[in-house]
Amino acid sequence: MKLKKNAFYNILLTGSSLVLPLFTFPYVTRILAPEGIGHVNFANSFIQYFVILTSLGIPLYGIREVAKVKDSIRLRSKILFELLLIKIICTFFGILLYLILIYSIGKFHASLQYYLFGIATIIIGVFDLNYFFYALEDFKYITTRTVFFQIVSVIITFVLIKTKEDTLIYFCIPIVISLLNTLINTKYILRFISFKALYLKLNMRAHVKPLLLLFSVGIFTSIYNLLDVTILGFISGDASIGYYTVASKINKIPLSLIMVLVPVMLPRIAVEFKNENHDEINRLITKTLQFVILLGVPIMVGLYLLAPEIIALFSGKAFASSITTLRIMCPVILIIGMTTNFSTQLLIPMGQDKELLYAVIVGTIVSLVLNFILIPIFEQNGAAISNLVAELFVLICCYLYVRKKIKIKIPYQQLIVFTLLCIPFWGIVIVCRKMSSVPLTILISALCICVAYFTLLQVFILKNKIVLEVLGPIKNKIFKKNI
Repeated sequence: MKLKKNAFYNILLTGSSLVLPLFTFPYVTRILAPEGIGHVNFANSFIQYFVILTSLGIPLYGIREVAKVKDSIRLRSKILFELLLIKIICTFFGILLYLILIYSIGKFHASLQYYLFGIATIIIGVFDLNYFFYALEDFKYITTRTVFFQIVSVIITFVLIKTKEDTLIYFCIPIVISLLNTLINTKYILRFISFKALYLKLNMRAHVKPLLLLFSVGIFTSIYNLLDVTILGFISGDASIGYYTVASKINKIPLSLIMVLVPVMLPRIAVEFKNENHDEINRLITKTLQFVILLGVPIMVGLYLLAPEIIALFSGKAFASSITTLRIMCPVILIIGMTTNFSTQLLIPMGQDKELLYAVIVGTIVSLVLNFILIPIFEQNGAAISNLVAELFVLICCYLYVRKKIKIKIPYQQLIVFTLLCIPFWGIVIVCRKMSSVPLTILISALCICVAYFTLLQVFILKNKIVLEVLGPIKNKIFKKNI
């Protein structure tokens, strides 16, 4: 019952993450243009290296470790204080390195104020305690707080962003929101911890080895996730980063929907591993894999077919070059969704951090080589190809490592069947385009018809258990009201 409630809150959270950017993103891209978006994203990508550097793998490690002792206020408080002290030390040295780089590399000098404000993002990251609430499975609080600040962010964006000169303001809005978020978190967390734990002997050394492994995973992941933007910035310029950013952000919006079960399942799977309940682990992972494929395949196909309308609607004609980039990237949705099942939900709870590191190193090497080869030739499209291939290599490696420990199978049959069932999407999109030339009309009509068609197939032909589970309570409520 608690798992279903947590899933509901995370679906609500994901829904807000999907809907609210639909208001701000088209507005901001039209005002700031490709150069403005690219400028902000290049600065953010550099700052994110240091956010990951100073986090030292604590977010994932913290969920796993706090979840194991969540019923003991003394032990969970002890772990929290130990991890907080480690993070403070890492952040101090991280900021020193950050300052040396921004003052010594010439490219940063023209936009130095961006990078100076970026220090606030790194400092705020010290008090990012979301992992603690995920471990306690307090999804109601996480959802309420996040949705509130998302709405605040939307309002501030519309009020303050008016011209191309407002790029710095746009850059600073997430920093202000993060600060407010952190203040609320700090006050709320006092309900769940005891400062008496400070009188216990804090053992930070016990966390160092596992943290260094997860830290290495984070560093290499950030390299192959952010390196494309960094290389684009140095080789192709802000406009190419703008085109790539738009395609990447649009691609990540539905990805959050596919990943909806991950934070819900992670603490639960960690506990099941502790109890050595392998049957329940298999059941949970099989269900999440089926869920990822159920959503991932039609979303991937839909994004590919409707890329021209999506780009035109959300970013305007100035971003037409993003259409091909988005089409190249759309399989990443399905690949990352499946990779997360094997990495975050299995390798980490199993304590196989070293194997996850090896998988990420492979992805980093592939990304690094392909980026330097393809970006000078294909610019943002080269970066998209590099990202796609790197993610595929990580998926393969994670799956092979998991198979050595647990007998988990990728549901290939479901993958093939759902892909074949999506072929009619192509005809539906063509008909919608013939009936209208307005991007919004084409997008809405094609989405409605495709979703209805695919859902009806799942319910009446395939009798998909996951779909029936979701629609069952809705059906019961409707019939109760009618009675």
